[in-house]
Amino acid sequence: MRNWRNNIAHRLINPPPPGEVAAGTADGGAAPKTNPLRARYLDVLASIYLYNEHRGYTALDRVLTAAHAICPDETTFIAAVTQHRAEEEKHYRMFRRWFERQGTMPLAVDAGFGHIDHF
Repeated sequence: MRNWRNNIAHRLINPPPPGEVAAGTADGGAAPKTNPLRARYLDVLASIYLYNEHRGYTALDRVLTAAHAICPDETTFIAAVTQHRAEEEKHYRMFRRWFERQGTMPLAVDAGFGHIDHF
């Protein structure tokens, strides 16, 4: 799962050069940077990722607080949750930087788009 997520993030931040074939385009050609449909797709996708990554790492903060209080001897579990939380925050910051570099704000998304909110 992590490799798939990193691959998507890499493609969002580093689109193919104008002359290079972009996978998934209808005509097999490169998707121009000014394509409004592509720009909207990236805005929607990155906004949902941003929301989910933020909800993920803040929820893991609560899990860590509870784990330290209830089972402080479970160091392996606490270390795994800590590492996962760090990865979630790293991805959040990566998507936030993407919007900052674009000079735009993310779209307003709510619990309807958040996979963590369904639990």
